[in-house]
Amino acid sequence: MKINLATGTIDAHTFTLTAGQTGFYPIGGVDKTILIDTEADQYPLQIGSKFQVDWDGNLTASDAVFNGDGVFNGTINATGGTLTGDLIVTGTISGGTIDGSAITGGSITGTSINNGEGSFSVDASGNLVASSATITGTVTATGGQIGEWDISDGAITNGATTLGADGSFGSSNATITGGSLNIGDG
Repeated sequence: MKINLATGTIDAHTFTLTAGQTGFYPIGGVDKTILIDTEADQYPLQIGSKFQVDWDGNLTASDAVFNGDGVFNGTINATGGTLTGDLIVTGTISGGTIDGSAITGGSITGTSINNGEGSFSVDASGNLVASSATITGTVTATGGQIGEWDISDGAITNGATTLGADGSFGSSNATITGGSLNIGDG
């Protein structure tokens, strides 16, 4: 069966019922045809030229505008577009790349975070690279370097000079100038 509002006809297999105005396109020449055709190869239901439903129930709606709430079960595939407002209230957004001028949330998780310039990154093991960082608060380190001083368990060392966490000092080439030097208890 085919219902054509543009021509005012209903066709069903071997007969045609015609009513209304032929060639009538209200509202600026927009196609207002409704086709229901059980013999169609691809789309048994069409409304105008931008809305079709195929035999498997797949919907094609060009330039569609959805107002109000909707429920979509399954996967939504899009090659472009924008999610705005509070369209995503709960749940997860995931992808190979999520791009935006600002991404905010209670937590952002991933295998690594990298600003793309190499000046800031954090990997899944917690390794941090920051080429120009100002860090306030307490810094705890059990290894690594500060300037040219090596951090080790309980001491920092630069060449032949060692400063121990217990207050010890050792150097094979030490020079002390100015002030006072107390050795022992006195």
